[in-house]
Amino acid sequence: MRRSLSPVPDGVLNLCSNDYLGLVADQAWQEELRSSLVEPAGAGASRLLGGEHHIYAELEEAFSQFKGTEASLFFSSGYLANEAVVQTLARLDVHFFSDCLNHASIIDGCRLARLDRDRLTVVPHRDIDAFVDALKDSRASRRVILTESIFSMDGDAADLRKLCDVAGEYEALLVVDEAHAIGVFGRGGRGWLDEQGLPAGEIVTVNPLGKAWGLQGATVSGPRWFREALINAARPFIYTTGPSPWLAGAALLTLRRMPHWDDRRRRVRELAGRLRESLRCGNGDVGGGDSPIIPIIVGSAAAALDLSRHLLEAGFFCRAVRPPTVPEGTCRVRISLTAAVTDDQLECLVDAIRGWRPRT
Repeated sequence: MRRSLSPVPDGVLNLCSNDYLGLVADQAWQEELRSSLVEPAGAGASRLLGGEHHIYAELEEAFSQFKGTEASLFFSSGYLANEAVVQTLARLDVHFFSDCLNHASIIDGCRLARLDRDRLTVVPHRDIDAFVDALKDSRASRRVILTESIFSMDGDAADLRKLCDVAGEYEALLVVDEAHAIGVFGRGGRGWLDEQGLPAGEIVTVNPLGKAWGLQGATVSGPRWFREALINAARPFIYTTGPSPWLAGAALLTLRRMPHWDDRRRRVRELAGRLRESLRCGNGDVGGGDSPIIPIIVGSAAAALDLSRHLLEAGFFCRAVRPPTVPEGTCRVRISLTAAVTDDQLECLVDAIRGWRPRT
């Protein structure tokens, strides 16, 4: 189970990246970003202690309009943003209800908030009835539902319509991590919430920019009161240096361009559908999602490592995912497609996967 860092070898196709729209690999776009850098490179301090920069406010206002919410707050990573959201809400008398396959950053937020069983219920994956039963039993004055929109390891989606109805019935705040949806789904890339036709006004969304946006950082978007709460209570915001203004400027430029990349969104989703269909025809276990994340679930860690080596020999860089990232018995090679993948490359990938035979 020991991990090691490994750069992508020359001459192979990187299928580990979450660069769904192919922006990181697009050299013309990268050059455009470089030409628009906003000085200085660093904030120099936390945003509350002299590190505030006008570009943050511009980005946050534009992102609020993009998501259809009252306010947004820019963080230096999605991990910090999720921790900040949970820790801030935990200062209130809140009972949290969290999907069991939520990202580690949400789990760590709950741990750092020192939530015990009276304040945290972990719910079976995507089980709406279990959410309802748990909410019925809660005696807390406030309730929060925590979920991802597109789950990072299985590539499947939360039923946000039903969760939104449940949240309304039990007067719960719905918090949605849009990491793997923002930029890929919804009108102009607005995310899975928008794809489901839901208004974002009273929902808190965490919108990391390190996946389809090809950058780093995240915005938390939602009601104005929650932005004020984060500024005043979120330790991951208060006690860290502000994000690079270069990064904020790149995020703002990407935001302005994002609605014009429908062709890239259609392309990556088409590729994902074709790959899933091809592998299912060969009786492969690729989960039940409809996103650019395609897990090839092989069971053991040894088998996952073996498949990863086999694909590397065929020219595809796809790393094995093992416990504790995924449960025992569900080890896999996780493929993340991008819009830059060609039809020929997809066919070769299918042939390589179908040609794999576990080594004994």
